[in-house]
Amino acid sequence: MEIQKLKFLEKEADNYYKRNMCDKSDISNNILYKTIKENLSLDKKKNIIEIGCAHASKLIELNKKYPNNKFYGLDPSKLAINNLKKNKIHGHIGTADHIPYDDNFFDIIIYGFSLYLCDDDLLFKISSECFRCLKPAGVIIIEDFITKKPIYKKYKYLKFIKSRKMNYISMFAWHPKISCIKKIKYLHPNSKIRLENYVTVCVLKKSYK
Repeated sequence: MEIQKLKFLEKEADNYYKRNMCDKSDISNNILYKTIKENLSLDKKKNIIEIGCAHASKLIELNKKYPNNKFYGLDPSKLAINNLKKNKIHGHIGTADHIPYDDNFFDIIIYGFSLYLCDDDLLFKISSECFRCLKPAGVIIIEDFITKKPIYKKYKYLKFIKSRKMNYISMFAWHPKISCIKKIKYLHPNSKIRLENYVTVCVLKKSYK
């Protein structure tokens, strides 16, 4: 079943974009932003894509500071992709289970709070597409609620949709060529101190061999 994918492509992704477009918080100390920067280079050209980029504040800022790199965005929201193009960043309307680029194209693939809203039945496709598009020695950067066991909650903005917390690292790291090399945890703002409310930013790397 791909109910959530269809609902986001239909309208909810645009609604999500509208709800979050006014966020003008300083991103300089944002953990995901700093993690992406650590994996960029001023000299070496890299291809970077954010899956579920929404308002893409991090991509837009990084594009200014690292002009030798090429940034891309993929999102089910037409408004989000129009915003990317206005900021001279390549973008496609779509979802994580189909990345419209060639094999071994990206040096960095980013999932910033997007996996938690993807359909269960698409998780295998999502990890397969990521592996296909990622270059040898490329990295995957994930920011999400990572728990040992899946935890489902109702998505308050739309009926029939659930958000999901789970071990997203295992979605990729089961593969012998993918390994987790870094993890950072922080408590989600305004959340109670519970393990399930901690967000993990992690970096996984694809081997050469």
